[in-house]
Amino acid sequence: MSNPDKIDKQLIRKILDLCMESKFDEVDKLITNKQANNCIDEISKSLENLEIKSDKISRDKLMSLTVVKLKKMCRDNNIKKISRLRKSELVDVIYEKLNTH
Repeated sequence: MSNPDKIDKQLIRKILDLCMESKFDEVDKLITNKQANNCIDEISKSLENLEIKSDKISRDKLMSLTVVKLKKMCRDNNIKKISRLRKSELVDVIYEKLNTH
């Protein structure tokens, strides 16, 4: 018998996609408060491991990320010498790396 307070992986993926699109009101329609409390840790882990899969990414999307996430993206994409860069500079180097081939 399944637990109605648990959320399956497919629903968590849908929630993450909605959050990435800032559609939080739609997330509220999908789950109950108890379900939300039960999946916060799992969603947080998924967000930490989330990689942007698109070859192309906008500067606005990059600017919406934290410096910590931008630096992680740099490391993941083998971009060096980033320790002293400001957020806007990080965005520039990531944008160039991901949007030029």
